[in-house]
Amino acid sequence: MYFDIEPNTSHIPASSSLITIDQLPFLAQKLPGQRKPDDGKEISGKKSYSSEPSSVGIVIEGSLPGEDILSDVLVDHVVPYLLEKFILNYDDKQMIDREITNRQKAERLLDILTCKSKDDFLVFPTFKESLRKHYEWVYNKLCEDVTDRRFSIPTLTLNGNPCKNPSEIGGVPCLPNVNIERRELLSDVVSKISALKQNQYLVVQGMAGCGKSVLATQAVHKLISERGNNDEGKIYWLSIGKECSDSNDVLLGKMRILCDKLDVNRAPKSVEQGREILRDAFMTRSEALLVLDNVWSHRVIRNFDVGCRIMVTTQDMSVMDVVNGRLASCVRVAEGFQESESLNFFCEALNIPAVENLPVEAKMIHAECKGSPMVISLIASLLDDHRTSETNDTSRWTHYYESLSKRKFSGIRRDRSYEHASIFDAICLSFDNLDNKYKLYYQDFGLFQDDVEIPCQVLQTLWSKSKHEAEDIMKTFVRKSMAMEQYDGVQKSYVYYVHDLQLDFLKYRLLLGGSQMEKDLHLKFVQTYETKCNKEFHNLPDDGYIHFHIGYHAFKSGRLDIFPQIYLDLKFIGEKLRLTGPADVLTDFRKYGTYIVDGKEQNQTFLEELETFTQQMGYKMYGHPDIDIIQLAIQLPNLPSLSKQARQLALSLPNRVYVEWSNSDSTQWKNPESTVLCEDYICSAKFVGCQGNLFVVALNNGDLKLCDFKSSAVHHIFRGHRDTVNCIAVFCPEIFYQQQRNGHIHSRTQDHIMASASNDGTCKLWDLTPFLQKFEASSESSITEDYQDSSPSPKLRPHNKSWTFDSPTDDSYLSFEFHTAPVTFVEFSYDGSQVVSTSKNELLGWSPTNGAIIFKFSLVELNSCHFPTSHSDFILGTTDTEIVVISSQRPTVYNKINAHFLKIVALLFRSKDSFCTVSENEISMWKIYKTPVTEKIQRLRISPRNSVPINNGSSVNAVLDSPQNLGGSLGNFLHPDDYVNSSQKSRSNRSSYGEIGGSFKLLSGRTSPTSKSDIIDSSSTHIELGNCVVHIMREQSISKDKGLFHSAALDSQYGDGDLLVCGTYDHKIVLLQLDKLLFLGEFSAHNGPITAVCFSPVDEFSLLSASADQTTKVWDVANEEKEETESKRTGVYSSLPFEDPLFPSRPDFISLCATHRRTLQVYQASNLVEESQPISAGITAVALLRDGTQAAVGTEEGQIFWVSGINKYVGVVDPEKDKHDKKIESNIKFELIGNHEYTSKVISLQFGHYDNVLASGSSKDILIFKDFQPHWRITLNHESDLIGMHFCFRDSTLVICGENGYVGVKDIDKKSNLEGQKSIKGHNIKFTCTFINKESKKLAMGSEQGLIYLLDLKKNAGIESTEELQCKHSSYVRSVALSMDGEKLAVGHDNGLITIWNLSTAPYKEEQDLILHKSPVEQLRFSSRNFGDAPWLLSCGDQLALWSFEKAMEKLRTTFMQDKRRRRSGESRSCSRLSMEIPADVKVGRQGKRELLQTFLFYGNAARHVSCDSGFSRFVTVDDCGVFYILDII
Repeated sequence: MYFDIEPNTSHIPASSSLITIDQLPFLAQKLPGQRKPDDGKEISGKKSYSSEPSSVGIVIEGSLPGEDILSDVLVDHVVPYLLEKFILNYDDKQMIDREITNRQKAERLLDILTCKSKDDFLVFPTFKESLRKHYEWVYNKLCEDVTDRRFSIPTLTLNGNPCKNPSEIGGVPCLPNVNIERRELLSDVVSKISALKQNQYLVVQGMAGCGKSVLATQAVHKLISERGNNDEGKIYWLSIGKECSDSNDVLLGKMRILCDKLDVNRAPKSVEQGREILRDAFMTRSEALLVLDNVWSHRVIRNFDVGCRIMVTTQDMSVMDVVNGRLASCVRVAEGFQESESLNFFCEALNIPAVENLPVEAKMIHAECKGSPMVISLIASLLDDHRTSETNDTSRWTHYYESLSKRKFSGIRRDRSYEHASIFDAICLSFDNLDNKYKLYYQDFGLFQDDVEIPCQVLQTLWSKSKHEAEDIMKTFVRKSMAMEQYDGVQKSYVYYVHDLQLDFLKYRLLLGGSQMEKDLHLKFVQTYETKCNKEFHNLPDDGYIHFHIGYHAFKSGRLDIFPQIYLDLKFIGEKLRLTGPADVLTDFRKYGTYIVDGKEQNQTFLEELETFTQQMGYKMYGHPDIDIIQLAIQLPNLPSLSKQARQLALSLPNRVYVEWSNSDSTQWKNPESTVLCEDYICSAKFVGCQGNLFVVALNNGDLKLCDFKSSAVHHIFRGHRDTVNCIAVFCPEIFYQQQRNGHIHSRTQDHIMASASNDGTCKLWDLTPFLQKFEASSESSITEDYQDSSPSPKLRPHNKSWTFDSPTDDSYLSFEFHTAPVTFVEFSYDGSQVVSTSKNELLGWSPTNGAIIFKFSLVELNSCHFPTSHSDFILGTTDTEIVVISSQRPTVYNKINAHFLKIVALLFRSKDSFCTVSENEISMWKIYKTPVTEKIQRLRISPRNSVPINNGSSVNAVLDSPQNLGGSLGNFLHPDDYVNSSQKSRSNRSSYGEIGGSFKLLSGRTSPTSKSDIIDSSSTHIELGNCVVHIMREQSISKDKGLFHSAALDSQYGDGDLLVCGTYDHKIVLLQLDKLLFLGEFSAHNGPITAVCFSPVDEFSLLSASADQTTKVWDVANEEKEETESKRTGVYSSLPFEDPLFPSRPDFISLCATHRRTLQVYQASNLVEESQPISAGITAVALLRDGTQAAVGTEEGQIFWVSGINKYVGVVDPEKDKHDKKIESNIKFELIGNHEYTSKVISLQFGHYDNVLASGSSKDILIFKDFQPHWRITLNHESDLIGMHFCFRDSTLVICGENGYVGVKDIDKKSNLEGQKSIKGHNIKFTCTFINKESKKLAMGSEQGLIYLLDLKKNAGIESTEELQCKHSSYVRSVALSMDGEKLAVGHDNGLITIWNLSTAPYKEEQDLILHKSPVEQLRFSSRNFGDAPWLLSCGDQLALWSFEKAMEKLRTTFMQDKRRRRSGESRSCSRLSMEIPADVKVGRQGKRELLQTFLFYGNAARHVSCDSGFSRFVTVDDCGVFYILDII
């Protein structure tokens, strides 16, 4: 075979074919599978193809005109490229496909190209370019300009082996030009092909455009490259298509093509004959692999069941129903490209050298289409067609991204190698293949929004089908790749998903049908649910969908009239908060606020209060069905409209129990502005942006979340770290330039940058700018219809669902990986030009631009490092207890100072030359001085501020010499009488230093240095830096006696002084004004250690706190500049009911509460009557006489005081008058009546029944007073601490219980032990709590091991019998209680569980577990009377709860389960029928937990003790934050 190339067309023979080559298109299509011509074929007759000649031509002579093209080029490889370049259209492709053999197809192709070349000069040059890469021998001869030259065709190789003839390859398609491998899927397909046996099937299934055909092609090519395509294992490929499902002629044509590839001599004349011929042909090729691509019908599978190994690609798994168990495996192509694969696709398709050169819109396009290969390929081809020389022009990228985000898929048309012209054309083919009945079902999915789970229960409601009928319908769509399913093990049902592309296709169809069609569909949906709940929307079924999206469907249906009915219903809001969370509720308020208000002022007021309630309390309800929104709203007097509606609802529900906080008006308590639930342990938190509403939290799982405190929403999750993120730092240029507007900055950072430090050993930098622009702009914009269509909350989007074509990626733009250990801290320099980070073994300074290391320090193990605001030549670092000064120019030069005894948690700059350090128990203020290096250090005469102003303006030093001036309370200012110089007392005695309030005490500052040694000691250090010396000197220190600091932040712009806020391990937030050394108070709503605090750089009064309880809260501290004036209660109190003369029908309480100022407060009901003068030590125990006239108190130093002078105020205060009109002077007097040995703390104080006997217990001894005089001292065994003591037998006997199991029964009158002393022995048994039932004379003791001991007591005989009970949970027992009749035992555990034992008959057994509390149950108490046929139980811990054990509950519980079964079976039942079955006098809890009557949430973390009246209708307690509660049952 020869090619004769002549430059002169006059020499062209008449029987030759002329192909012009004077055009030069650019080839972009890869066509592997190169083939060489057969050199040994004979030349036979000629047939001519001609076109209009041009100046230069190529003459092809051979057995047929263009024999090299006819024999060597596979037409199926060339046609896609010609389609892409618009040389061919799909009509031309169909004409070519009608031909049977490849030669006939080539002839048809040349005919078509010849005709088209008359009108388009690009036809043949484009055809030539389609051969360029993989048919090189043809391309070279067409391009070479030589005359009368003859040459041989080169032999091509693949992996070093000669390539075989294309016909021997079996028609396997070439790989696409841009060949991106999905390695896991590809490896899976290849391995399953290898494992495939004769007569078995492998299916590759996926929706249109998921890349299943390309995946199969890649797998086949990989097999060929690894094993070749030998005679035994040849691979034959047939592209089937939908036409084969509809036409026997097309199916027969495919069979003839396969026969041709198999070199079968006879062509079939019918489908049946073709099946038999193919079976005979494959009998000798049993190891061959037949690939049937794009199968749409089971007819194809049945007719190509030829006995070999078969791989099928399809969208519809139902086509395989005819294989009768021979389906070996199925590979579901559910995932799309990962982000890296999409970016690499763009780079290769557009000839972009690196991913870094792609615009940011490339990532956004990937995220928007979820990596769909069809969409990525389509957009890449469009970008390639419009490529310009302007490399920075991203306008077209932006255009396609906006088209995707606005779901304008129909306008995105053009694909280089795909069968369909647009995305919707591909999806439409699947839809048209459905039966009409299923089309109606499927088009209902146009109701739903993107990325939303659709539970089966929703489809049951929508289609009025049973559960199994709905599942059967959905199984059809799943098998056809038109939906995905996932089984929810919690709900015991399936949830379904429809891909965004398919969903948008359905919405597009609705749009074509007119707006009324979509409106009617939504209206039908809303009316279906409205009927189901009988128009009571708080009774909507919990199907996992409707509570999230009821507002969206109501808006789309035009039912704007029901918005007030839905969103102003407190019970509906309660259900929505419980199921969806506060973020979703607040988003709906923003979206539909106009329709909810409906132009009514009262609606506006109520909506505003609902929004405040949701921001402050919504997180407490989310996921907690035991919390009742009515109860929660009742206790909020600051929201009057809300509280009023809640109270009205409470009164309308006679079977429910509600508790009213009677003294809430008189309680001052600070609520956070908003709370955001982050669902993981929070390690760090920072405000970001320029509007003050956004912040970022760093989580234990390595994620960083961008949150909005106004909407309580999580806007974005930054992923990239593989382990805990310990610290984050944010550089905000707007704020930096605002602060430096009068200065000159040489280095400038353009964007909002965030740095993060992680245990995975890396620091990462994140560009926050696009996210801040997006979310800050959205918070300012008005609500548009586009916003109405958006998904309500990012939290609603499914996480890590494979169907979403999305996967976690690294969002950071720079990863610094030079640390060799976990990175603990990261910080920006003040101008943002450097970043400094610390790990266990080194400190590194590096550039945020390229990550280049600027300096390294590894001489001291640092926990943190900080750049001074105005000094660039040194850095301050901290170890556990030291401050380290390091030269940034010479990192080997450093000095350090031993600053604290406990761990340093923060170093904070107050100004350019001062800072403070906060350790776990101490705060120190420091000063920075710079002096020339030539001056001697001892000449420094700078005196720190070592005097503190007090109320009269005099200094502390002036008062020190005037002891007579002391006395009285100085409020929260420093107590000058306690101020002492550090040179006079050692630092180890800090606990005795001056007190400034809130358990803080002042330590002295430094005096003026007089020598070098005065500067370089434990309070100062210095470092020489070139031509100057930097001195660091301590000014003052403040210590904290109780509670340890965990985190700290400083606001140097606060009022007229620095505001320091510290988070503690005991869940509190402490505020101090450093300049005045003023304790401003403390507050908390967290239930875990405060792990991070941060002030807003925009609003200095906004404070962010993060906690181990997985929540963040934002506080407004604008009103905290005044010191705390009210004494804070400590939780130590005693309350007794008494008869109020003004209200004799209702018993009231008189209460004695201890405060942190060592005083006693007297309350009559909720009225503060008086407060005593402080005593010498903190009060640890209080006991009131029964008549409320006198009391006893015990202190932490073992003192027992008799308290008198309080009887004067009982019954005097008129509650109708203003309680604050006058100040009543205190006449309370304290008289010391005894001391415990070794000044051991008083643990318990108890009066006897007749008030003439008092017992005081400590860990060392017990003191008994009779008639207010010391009577008997009982010394305890030193090996056992006291855990309880109880009077019994009318004060004649005292029972003493020790933690080692010792039980002593003492005769008080005789001062002797009774017989029957008991010591409960056991292996390492440690007892924790006791309770005595004075009616049944039964003593209960709980232990750490879950053991309960019951002891029967007998007068004058001691312990009569003992019973041991073992709790099945074997967990720490915190509290026990016996019912009045002795038939029930309640056991409270440290894990929050309450176990109820039945003691009515032996053997005793556990009959019920009560699950509610999340922390130790501190106290249990049964009512003294029965309610119905059983008593109530009060439990106290992290919340207060009331429980009922009425036998009627069993009937109600059975009724409820029957009702539940009816609903599951589809039977209708009135929502109110169950409540009608409850007797009017029976109190019950919610459905499903009838025994739980009500809960009451404390503002603090927990309460340890509750007092109640005899009727169990009024309760008094004080929580751990000092909040005083008087609670009444409504």
